[in-house]
Amino acid sequence: TTLSDIDLGLMREQLNIVGALSGKVSGRIDLDSPSPSPTFCKGSVTLEIKDGILGSVPILKTIWILVGLPAPIIDKGNLDLEMNGTGTISVNSFSLDGNAFEFTGKGTANMDASINLKVTARTLGLITRLPLVKDLLDLFIEQQIYGPVESPQIAHRAWAKITNNDFARPPFPLWIPSPGTPDWNISPVIPVQ
Repeated sequence: TTLSDIDLGLMREQLNIVGALSGKVSGRIDLDSPSPSPTFCKGSVTLEIKDGILGSVPILKTIWILVGLPAPIIDKGNLDLEMNGTGTISVNSFSLDGNAFEFTGKGTANMDASINLKVTARTLGLITRLPLVKDLLDLFIEQQIYGPVESPQIAHRAWAKITNNDFARPPFPLWIPSPGTPDWNISPVIPVQ
């Protein structure tokens, strides 16, 4: 399936999505599954966003807080991922570029709504985007974001990079979604119309 300039603002209105969401998305979705379950999907997704704000995307909310920005305007962004049919989504790369920031990353996401991403966030302007300066600063600004999508954990990766060790995710408590507040005016036993 090819997407061409899908309006995220219109999508937000039609689906009643809470939070800032705007811009245009284009790309290609090539997924195949032997069942209706997304767990068994195999294939790839490539998306590009232009002139967008992604304030309602849970994992990005964490990144905005990490760098101390409200949801900024994204001049351009890219996402390249693959699904392997076993419930794991490989995020081969993602990037978000704006006037005052550049975010890049890669990692994995699972169908149990957990993530494990390596993210580099540059917010100091043009000087931090220069090749040699960028490589030196990346040592200090790369973060590991892991855990449940709704409340991920953040760990700094500098020590792991200095010692040339891969990130070992510390265990996090079992995440159970919070139940919604029940409507006490409706009986669960006696149906009332």
